[in-house]
Amino acid sequence: MPYPYWGVGSASSVGFDKLTNPFGTVNVDKDSVTEIDDNAWTRSDIITDYTNIFADNSVCYALDGGTIPALYFSPGYMIIFTQEDESGWTLSPGEEAVFELSLNDRQNLELEFGYVLNGRYYVLAAVSGHEFSETFKAPENGEYYFCVTNRSSENAVIVTGAVGK
Repeated sequence: MPYPYWGVGSASSVGFDKLTNPFGTVNVDKDSVTEIDDNAWTRSDIITDYTNIFADNSVCYALDGGTIPALYFSPGYMIIFTQEDESGWTLSPGEEAVFELSLNDRQNLELEFGYVLNGRYYVLAAVSGHEFSETFKAPENGEYYFCVTNRSSENAVIVTGAVGK
């Protein structure tokens, strides 16, 4: 049976309790699934090597002015944040960017925060809780995409957040 709020989507008009109903443990052959929505088992081509990435799925999400809106994302999903034009943030060595995110107060989940540079994923931090704030200092010139992965067993419900210089 498909879960009605599986994948990545807006959490602005859906009640928290509906988004966090227990999913249980499901072992599914990916090739046999036909009922789960179009976001199921998708991988962004911003990342070229998924060998050491926890997420089964990665979805790009373009931000309006760097603000992260109310979203939910399921276990095993990575959200890759982009600017409105779907580009990353161009940074020079030592230049800083801020990445912050707050989950619903009732959640204490395990999330992994990272970035993508030149098609490769790098971990910034793996944390448990409901708030994260990181000032990132670019190690080299490049176009950086900031990401969050849900490593818990329930939907993560983002209340607010931001990415930017």
